[in-house]
Amino acid sequence: LAKYGQGPRGFTVQLPEATHDRSFAMTSSFSCMTYAALAAFSGIAGMEGRIDAIARATQSVIDQYTPVMKAAATEGYQRVVYLGSHIFKGLARESGLKLLELTNGALVTMFDSPLGFRHGPKTIVNDKTLIVVFFSNDAYTRSYDMDLLDELRRDDAAARVIAITAQDGVGLPKSDEIEVSALAGADDAELLFPYIVGPQILAFFESLRLGLTPDKPNTSGTVNRVVQGVRIHELS
Repeated sequence: LAKYGQGPRGFTVQLPEATHDRSFAMTSSFSCMTYAALAAFSGIAGMEGRIDAIARATQSVIDQYTPVMKAAATEGYQRVVYLGSHIFKGLARESGLKLLELTNGALVTMFDSPLGFRHGPKTIVNDKTLIVVFFSNDAYTRSYDMDLLDELRRDDAAARVIAITAQDGVGLPKSDEIEVSALAGADDAELLFPYIVGPQILAFFESLRLGLTPDKPNTSGTVNRVVQGVRIHELS
């Protein structure tokens, strides 16, 4: 595949073997592909100077908040909603996908932007719903994140709301905030890495709670680690 992408109109980044996931759902490989894409489009020199701080912040989230996510998986949520603006909407989609994959579809997942969620999509919320909001470091965008959080608190309809943020607390109980250390002034792209690990950890423990094997949650063979039967049709 790497050779196929070579040529004047192609740009290939071949990741090292250690980055390849062995399990069904992509976790470490997602982070590596995200980093590779950022480095390719923003310049490797710019990313090299930031990766150490990103790695430390990500490890800190793993060390500090794994027990929080493990405990959350025991609450018996039936629906989980991930919300984020701009690039975090993509991260919300990835977070929901990981949970869907690792629970073999047993949990209902949804993703949206904070503004998009505040109308019809909000009807998904009930007393068995966990909502996770990714907070932007951009002051203007963050104001909309806060507006959504205030609305969710007024509604008091969800079982729980968790905020993932790189700045000072957002007014939720400390047990409902995942604070990423030392990246309060970082670009939102840098936050993709520490932000994703919380949802990944939650998906892992939800899979175990349901009696599944996280490395191979789908035993029917209808969904595979390597997609089967896909044809590439000639573009004329």
